[in-house]
Amino acid sequence: MGINASFDQAEAVAAAGADFLLQPVNSFLRPDEPVAEFEKELRRLDQSPIPVLTCNLFLMGRPLRTIGPEARHENVLRFAETAFERARRAGVERIVFGSSGSRNRPEGWSKARADAQFIPLLEKMGDLAGEQGVIVAVENLQKNQCNYLTRISEVAALIEAVGHTHVRMLADIYHSSHMQDPPSEFGKYAHLTDMVEIAERVDRAAPGFSGQDFSPYFDALRSAGYSGPIEIEASWEIDQIARAFELIHEQSTG
Repeated sequence: MGINASFDQAEAVAAAGADFLLQPVNSFLRPDEPVAEFEKELRRLDQSPIPVLTCNLFLMGRPLRTIGPEARHENVLRFAETAFERARRAGVERIVFGSSGSRNRPEGWSKARADAQFIPLLEKMGDLAGEQGVIVAVENLQKNQCNYLTRISEVAALIEAVGHTHVRMLADIYHSSHMQDPPSEFGKYAHLTDMVEIAERVDRAAPGFSGQDFSPYFDALRSAGYSGPIEIEASWEIDQIARAFELIHEQSTG
């Protein structure tokens, strides 16, 4: 089980039950910066009681569009190549591809046109990721954040179309609950899922904050044989985390 946390918080979340950290691509891997800046992060990692296994916010805040007339995939792939190489050096297992601004469809740009761009991009990205032994995990996002790949079923269809062992799905319970995806979808597509992310529907809080029952999602995943990681990506206070991990364990093991 993992959580979005900084190195300064690593000792506390490890004591509360975290096995690994989630950190942003920009602040940890630093693909836009000289390698010396990244190596400073590696030295901080060496002092952490738990590893960083996941990086997110892949293309956030950058003019690296993947969809629409402004898309320049050569620039995206150049950035990705550096990020993946540094991920390997840091022991990171997956890069989460949410990046709503990068993949939002411009007005009048159909889903079919978006697919025609995004699928070949992911095929090439999968090759680069495979060279470094990392996974690109495409995340479902709710429609008030992004207008492309907002349902679990849409991400699953895309992953199947790409057909690459290093391009998988991140199934996000928080976004799915806002989109009213049935929990059964998590079981249906468990074979395509590399990781599950979790947060309460209310205020994107850590599990246990308002009592949301995640059991239907976990029951579907368990019935489908899912045994991969579960990661909290939420707003939280440190005194909430031990209970959050206890709740995940209770509800995910039945």
